[in-house]
Amino acid sequence: MLTLPASQPAQPFGAALETHVIQLMKTSIKHLLLTAALAGSFAVHAAELLLFVDKGGDHAFLGCFSCSRYNSSSIWNTYGQYGSRYSTKSIWNEFSDYGSSYSSYSPWNAYAQKAPVLVDRDGKFYGYFTCNRYRSKRVSAELMDFLCENVGRIREDPGSFHDKYFR
Repeated sequence: MLTLPASQPAQPFGAALETHVIQLMKTSIKHLLLTAALAGSFAVHAAELLLFVDKGGDHAFLGCFSCSRYNSSSIWNTYGQYGSRYSTKSIWNEFSDYGSSYSSYSPWNAYAQKAPVLVDRDGKFYGYFTCNRYRSKRVSAELMDFLCENVGRIREDPGSFHDKYFR
């Protein structure tokens, strides 16, 4: 049961649940980033988690998952090539190979076998970034399930989504 501090006005159940989900997502993301930082070197770049997909022997870079929304390589940068819903290199473009729910190279395909991977700059593997619940070595199930359930909303404005859930 969710309880609110007495100093806060009562919220409708949906708003309280959304607040709880936001806190869970922030905790899950912080845990993923901490794991990345502790597993590799303690260099600043160790926390940069990058998305790549193997497309016929070509390792295509799909953007930085853990970077600021203002970073040009960030998947959260609405105006960048990896965060724009119109870019062919973006996982948010529902018509591209990397964003379509039908493409085997897209994280949003629930049956994809060639889904993107999440790695750090040293190449350490953190898991498959996929909605395919049956894929072994999948990135945090809670995180991926949340992203998969909300991909439509995220596509509208990845930057705002980043600020709400990652800060």
